Amino acid sequence: MPVRSSTIQVLTHRTASGFLNAAWPWLSKRESTANTIFPYALKVVSLERAIRATPGRVEKEVLKPHDGSQVHSNIASVSPRIPRDGHSDGYLWFTCWSKNEGRAPYLDIILSCTDGSFGPQPIFLWSSSTPSQTTREHLDHQIVMLVECLAATVPVTRVFSVFGPTSLTKNFSRRWSHINRVTQMVEPLYAARLLYTTRDTLAECLPLPPGDCIRPGSPHDTLTIGELCKEFSETSVYYPLSYDEAIREATELILNHQVWVYETDGGQIATMVAVARVSPNVATVTKVYTCVVRRRRGCAERLLTKVVWEMLHTLGKQRVVLYVGNRNPAAKVYSRVGFVGDEREDREEEVEEWLEVGFRGTCRGHW
Repeated sequence: MPVRSSTIQVLTHRTASGFLNAAWPWLSKRESTANTIFPYALKVVSLERAIRATPGRVEKEVLKPHDGSQVHSNIASVSPRIPRDGHSDGYLWFTCWSKNEGRAPYLDIILSCTDGSFGPQPIFLWSSSTPSQTTREHLDHQIVMLVECLAATVPVTRVFSVFGPTSLTKNFSRRWSHINRVTQMVEPLYAARLLYTTRDTLAECLPLPPGDCIRPGSPHDTLTIGELCKEFSETSVYYPLSYDEAIREATELILNHQVWVYETDGGQIATMVAVARVSPNVATVTKVYTCVVRRRRGCAERLLTKVVWEMLHTLGKQRVVLYVGNRNPAAKVYSRVGFVGDEREDREEEVEEWLEVGFRGTCRGHW
């Protein structure tokens, strides 16, 4: 019986519509873990639509090699940034495919190199493989090809960090450092677990103390939410926001209906929760923060439970996910809300260890 050979090909996508045409079916299968890539590509699709000024039509690239099928989707989103053309260097995706003889191509890894509202974002990695399938040696050849393709496309200084499943990130970082002669930072920028909750695991909403309320953020909250955004950013020494940047971030969150607040009976905002990344079936909580003087009163737990309930029941999402740092004491709060996967015995295939590795001598961006 002949042995089937396997070939690997890396495709470059400079439009989100072309990228999603190729990757949508694969992203949908592991949508929770694709939360750093999928939602942003959905936003950029609407920018491309606006640039082309063709209402109701999304231009698609054809994947080659391909099994002949086409992916059709109605995608609507809003983003505050519109590039001057549909092929901006600020929007770049690589898809790495394996092709066995007689079989359709299989998407192994996605790498995104994109800009956000505050400039370049980290390199984001995603794999269609589950954690149990992704060992140090798994996808090694694919990682080498992705490193070579990225190095040939963007300046080395653009790659200030990489974030993805731990095994992929370590493999990519090691190869990137070796090929480009750059030095990794000694300590990871971020080491986290990806937790999730569903309708089945979500806790019941706790009653509010008299006079307290939970509501969406509104324009008149901009300064207060901006202050909370700044304080939240300062919990990471690597990505602090200036006051003006924090106000701009708060403005975007409010305008896009992505932030909720817990207001005490004195009219003071104690806590904010932001959900800034949303895909068809998954919402990602990106910020949970309580000002220092109002902590240990249950504000974050009550607000997060209510926001997650809205995502699951009102918006019809199947899952809500969030990252929690390995040493973050807030993990106990998330557990009480109903997020699972923090303990080994609770973990399922979609609960992964994630890692961000930084590189010295680069131009740091933000996320």
